[in-house]
Amino acid sequence: MRLSTIFRVKKLVFGAFLVFFVLKWAVVPLYSAMKRNMCQSVHNVLFLKTHKTGSSSVSNIFFRFSKSRGLTVALPRKQIYSFYWPWSFQANFVDNLPEEKPNILCSHARYNQTTMQSFMPPGTNFVTILRHPLSRFESAFLFEDFPAFLGIPASANPFQHFFEHFEKFKHDINSMYTLRNGMSFDLGLEPDDFEDATAIRNFISSVENDFHLVLLMEYFDESLVMLKQHFCWTLEDVLYLKHNSRLRSSKKHHIPRQFGNKFLDRNKADVLLYEHFNQTFWRKVKSQYDNFWSEVRLLKQKSHAMAKECLLPGEHKDERRKNIATKLILNPRVGHDMEHLCRELVKDEGGYLTYFRDIQLRER
Repeated sequence: MRLSTIFRVKKLVFGAFLVFFVLKWAVVPLYSAMKRNMCQSVHNVLFLKTHKTGSSSVSNIFFRFSKSRGLTVALPRKQIYSFYWPWSFQANFVDNLPEEKPNILCSHARYNQTTMQSFMPPGTNFVTILRHPLSRFESAFLFEDFPAFLGIPASANPFQHFFEHFEKFKHDINSMYTLRNGMSFDLGLEPDDFEDATAIRNFISSVENDFHLVLLMEYFDESLVMLKQHFCWTLEDVLYLKHNSRLRSSKKHHIPRQFGNKFLDRNKADVLLYEHFNQTFWRKVKSQYDNFWSEVRLLKQKSHAMAKECLLPGEHKDERRKNIATKLILNPRVGHDMEHLCRELVKDEGGYLTYFRDIQLRER
């Protein structure tokens, strides 16, 4: 009797393991593949650009996608690159469009929840990108040439000089919205609330409720694969080159360690914002498909290969950016089969805005 009971138990255990392995290695992957094949490509996106977070590289992805699918792009008025940033977004900041709502908005704008949600089509996916506040400040401080504006000697470490004489510069930088809690400001937090812990918590909750995806610059490839899977796009749709990056020579100085806490204290909103979405980002990564990390590796490889194929070798200065930023230049020897994609990858925001203005004006 005991032997038969043990035998039945062994059969049940073996059957349970068999069911488990069939589900894990056959049914679940098959279901995941079917689910991916059945998903519908997302065409309506508002990308809220934040300053010096890799957002120009992401915008290139949205512009390329819009052009390849014949989508309508919201355009800033008066031939400028932003929707009157730092003013809070209003519908009349947008150039004349056809009667239907735009599919894509991805130029610099300051977030206005009510107006943007009513301006975009129902069901629009809202996306933004964040970066660690310390490195973001360093990039913004030099990219916008604040040392020259503040009269910091060219021979000095501009960050050390800035923090050593902080009281002297404090008044000047209060209206420089990219320098203090710049990401939170872009996402709609008012400067009067920068020290209000309750307002900051409510603000972060609002961002979490409004935005379907919050990307992280430090995990750029992971972010784009997550976007690709969430939007049911292809890997080619999210290939990228690095736009508006600083010259290597401008990266030799950093905020001295002894001033790190002083900076973080003055940027509590951005610190809390970044910490919160860093945590939620990795929770979302854990819920991705089994092929997530293989696609991350493939995207890195392909984007690196495209940089080698598409770009003229060497580092080239962008004269419009006071020799602080790099300029992407198309390799004249690019292969004929890759030329179109390379041109689209290299094209900057101004080139795309000109293209979409011509197209949309012609259609009116």
